[in-house]
Amino acid sequence: MKISAINHKLSKRAFHTAAASLVCSALCIGITGCDEELDRPPIDIPHTDWKANTSIIDLKTSYWSNDRNYATEIVANGNERVIIGGRVIASDSTGNVYKTIYLQDKTSAVAIAVDTTKLYLRYKVGEEMYFDVTGLYAGKYNGLFQIGYREAYNNAWETSQMKAADFYNRSRLNGLPDLAEVDTIRTSLAQVMRWTNNPDSVAKYVGQLIRLDDITIEGGGSLTFSEFGTSSNRTVADASGNSVTLRNSSFATFAQDVMPEGWGSMVCVLSFYSTSWQLLLRSTEDLFGFHGSASDLPESAKGTFEPASQIESGMTYIFVNSEGKVAIPIAASYTYGYLYVEDPLSTSGTSMTVKSANALTFTNTEKGWTITDSFGRYLSMEGTYTSFQLYSDTPREGSYWKISPSSDGNAKFEITNILKPSYTIRWVEKFSNFAPSSNSGDMLPAVYVKVN
Repeated sequence: MKISAINHKLSKRAFHTAAASLVCSALCIGITGCDEELDRPPIDIPHTDWKANTSIIDLKTSYWSNDRNYATEIVANGNERVIIGGRVIASDSTGNVYKTIYLQDKTSAVAIAVDTTKLYLRYKVGEEMYFDVTGLYAGKYNGLFQIGYREAYNNAWETSQMKAADFYNRSRLNGLPDLAEVDTIRTSLAQVMRWTNNPDSVAKYVGQLIRLDDITIEGGGSLTFSEFGTSSNRTVADASGNSVTLRNSSFATFAQDVMPEGWGSMVCVLSFYSTSWQLLLRSTEDLFGFHGSASDLPESAKGTFEPASQIESGMTYIFVNSEGKVAIPIAASYTYGYLYVEDPLSTSGTSMTVKSANALTFTNTEKGWTITDSFGRYLSMEGTYTSFQLYSDTPREGSYWKISPSSDGNAKFEITNILKPSYTIRWVEKFSNFAPSSNSGDMLPAVYVKVN
């Protein structure tokens, strides 16, 4: 084809396009003027007159049991149906949260189990939702408290998924999603571990959205979130040795992504399985700030300590032996034992930089001094034991100590158990640990105070 023929066809096409444009313009002017939004469907903003008459924490505590599996019917309050309300904080948008909506109000949060998928298309994070729970069941599914139907399990009952149609009939949405109304509890793994032994704390915090800082995911940088074809457990840890299981579904959209390396922050749902906590990610966008490698420690996990000339209530201290090694906390999973030692991170003059996890908090009370470790447990002596017993709830009779400066000087103190006055905390060379000792030949610890 010749160039002139091509130009002729283009000019005819341009003419028809221009003519069509003029016709459209005339039509627009003839109606009300052009509205560029006419091709967009109107926004359907949901609205309901329903109001909550029961808080989530009241519902949970009313139907709470320490049993691992059970189902209790939620009964009406007289002639009034029981309605809870709040904001959706997690659903199944990535597949890691499965057939569940998590609803949060100002008091707590709860899992609502529904036998359907793609809930996120209708129930979006930040959306205000009201839910009629009358006649449903509240209880646990292998340790996790949730609302749903009753289902038989090993000649007993557990709380499982409700039918989708029933869920839709019982739920009402109100307004557009507002992420600013979603409450994320900023906490730590140490605090989460302390909640484990308190049923009231488990009831309050299970199902909540939490934020954890200065954590690392074991295997980050090399392992995927889940093994191919099977859901997997990974471990989230902090610099103090606390750790919690991160549960990842093989159906999650990010299942085959490599987990981030180093230290960072995460937002997640605090769930429960069997007798311990589990963490559930909503998406990988809830992981942020990761840097370095797992062998590096974040600055917040370090502390500078100097020799103490006196002991003050509420301050944190470390025990140091004659070789300059620092006492480390007894493992989180143990309820008794001895304080072993490790090298400090660095030493400069008389000051030491050590892991904050090594610190002990001394508090003066009417009964004597208490000593708590980085897990919040009280160092105690009870019964016939000659080791430390550790209690994370309240101090016992053997949790009180008398503290006196030693004539040896050099920041050394005699820390003697009041219940068992023949036992003083010392460095026991033959066992390579700090322990209650009745042998005056064992060396007293040098006590350093945190200055930064």
